[in-house]
Amino acid sequence: MTVATAAPVAARDTTDSADKAEPAVSDTGQTRLVTVLGATGSIGISTLDLIGRHRDRYRVDVLTAGSKVGELARLAIEHDARMAVIADPALLGDLRSALGGTGIAAAAGPSPAAP
Repeated sequence: MTVATAAPVAARDTTDSADKAEPAVSDTGQTRLVTVLGATGSIGISTLDLIGRHRDRYRVDVLTAGSKVGELARLAIEHDARMAVIADPALLGDLRSALGGTGIAAAAGPSPAAP
């Protein structure tokens, strides 16, 4: 699972308290866009739980998963993602059906955004 943000996160000491962590709001006051690769795995679920508790700081842009279409669609809807990507192209139709009417884009394959 990989998490990508729209701006680099500076290293900081948060060993004493989670309250010491600086907010993820950029210098312009905007929230950070986050892409979660492997969103349906244990680390992806934990990451989305954290993001969900800090919606004022983060916005989910893209979620990806290998083959768990139902779980990916549920998470994309719950977190108002812009796009959901399933690795297995044979499951694209199922993902589109699960996201129907939500306005969330669906894509499939190992590199769906590549030119």
